[in-house]
Formats: sequence, structure tokens, C-alpha cells
Amino acid sequence: MFTAAQLAEHLDAALEGDPDRRVASLVEPASAGPDHVAVLFRSRDRSDAGVLVVGLDHGPRDAVLLRVAEPRRAFAALLALFHPAPRIEPEVHPSAVVHADASVDPSACIGPLCVVGAGARVGAACVLVAQCFVGDGVVIGARCRLEAGARILCGVLGEGVRVGAGTVLGSKGFGFGDPDEAGVRAAVPQVGSVVVGDGADIGALCAVDRGTLSDTVIGAHARLDNLVQVGHNSRIGVGAVLAGQAGLAGSVEVGDGAILAGQAGVADHRRIGAGAVLLARAAAFRDVPDGAVYGGTPARPRRRWLAERAALGRLARSEEGEPDGL
Repeated sequence: MFTAAQLAEHLDAALEGDPDRRVASLVEPASAGPDHVAVLFRSRDRSDAGVLVVGLDHGPRDAVLLRVAEPRRAFAALLALFHPAPRIEPEVHPSAVVHADASVDPSACIGPLCVVGAGARVGAACVLVAQCFVGDGVVIGARCRLEAGARILCGVLGEGVRVGAGTVLGSKGFGFGDPDEAGVRAAVPQVGSVVVGDGADIGALCAVDRGTLSDTVIGAHARLDNLVQVGHNSRIGVGAVLAGQAGLAGSVEVGDGAILAGQAGVADHRRIGAGAVLLARAAAFRDVPDGAVYGGTPARPRRRWLAERAALGRLARSEEGEPDGL
């Protein structure tokens, strides 16, 4: 258990109320009771938790409060405090296959049924959970974590990278020539690699294709949700975010800090500018400027897209004889 004072120190929060109030766990606001701590993200939220973490300008007056500037950051810190990651002991599981020419740091953990190929390097404090495949010559930096079934066919991972379960990095890019007389498209060899920057987080069941000649690049601290497709030669900038089922064709550039919402797609050889946003299910067939917000298919500036949708709605209502504005 923790006291309110201990939590305040951990979160660097301003404490209001009884510093000796004790709580046993972090619970969702709606189901929290006197022995719990809960985080309120909005001023209208309410909870019966014994200790409440709130923003700087809201919170009930009759509760023990921990005031913080960023409740979401505090929530993450509390999760880590109440649910610490299990300690992983260094080992190479007896069922793992590690090539004699591979290099595995003594502090790494190679789990059951993992394969580490010739010339591969696995850095300090890395964890390969189970059934992971690390191909010949792959370099994995320190403190990386490969979840169950992750496949790194080729490439270089920086430090602190997480790769989700079932994700494949370095698969062959989707490159084929024009059809011949028989209508068959010959495969174009893909000989580039994949480079992942420090601290990147790649979700489950993603596919990141290797480059044709140059590398496919995922920038430092980029965030890829589950089921994301990254085509060959694409480059994802530092801190960029791709939500679930977003897809990039080949040779796409996504600028630093850009956001692609769920199921957003980008055509080949297009650029999504730094800090730009593609709204959910938007399809970008042209470049998107830095900082712009685009939506729709084809993607266009958000205001224009919304205005067009509103105009179409008014037209449909007028044809059906409904009063405008309903």
C-alpha cells in the first residue's frame, strides 16, 4: 500500500488533504472505493476513490487530491508503480537455437523456441519472449523487447525498441515489373534493409517491408499501432504515430511528429509533412503540407472536407423533401 504523501512525491504532485490516507491499488474512477486511487481526466468526472489524481484546476473539494499538470502522464506513472514489470533473468532457453557465429550479450534473455541467425547481434538486457526469429546479420540494440512470434528478417534495431507479437520486419517489398507476354509480373529483388530508431514502439501483427536498394526507416520514438503496413523504402519520422490499420505504400515519407489515424492510407512516393494529421480513413494521393489536417478520400484540408460533406448532406435532404438543418 502507499500513502497519499508517497504518491504525491512519486508524481511530483501538490497534495490536498490527509497525507496519511492509504490506498492499495489503482482503479478506474467508476468502480473505485476508499482503498483505491483513481485518475480523473476531465472536470466532469467523479469517483469515490480514497485518493484522486486531478488536473490543476478541477477536482471535488471534499476528497484527498493530488494535483498534477498532466493527468495522463501521472496515470502512466501510477500504472508502472502499482504494476511493475516482472524481472527477467538472463538466460538462453534450452529450446532456443543460437548460431555459433551469433553474438548474444550475457545479460539478454532468449526465450523458448527462439532462433538467432549467423552473425546476428543481440544487445544488453534484450528480451526475446518466445518463438522469435532474428535473421542472419540482424543487429538488435540494448534493452529491446521482442514479443512472442516477432520476426526480424533483416535490419538494425536501435536501443529500447519494442516489437509486438507476430510482427514481421524486413519482409520482401511489394515490387513487381510490367507483365510479360504471358501476363506474368516478375518480382523485383529487394536488397535493402530496415532501420528502426531508438525507443520506437511497433505493435502486434505489423509488416514493415525491407527497401529495394535503400533502407526502410522508422524514426526514433515512432509509435506504430497493431496491424500497420509500411511499404518498402518508406521513411517514418521521429515521434510519428500510425494508428491501427494505417498503411503506407512504397517510398512514402512521414514527417516528424505526424499522425495517421486509424485506416488512413498514403499512396506511393507521397509526403506527409511534419506535424501533419491524416484523419481516420483518409486516403492521401498527394503530398500533405507540414502541420496540415486532412480528411476524406481523396484527402483534402479538413475544413474543405467538412464543408463538402455538409453541402452534400443539405443537397440530399433537399431532394428528399426534408427541411434544411435537420
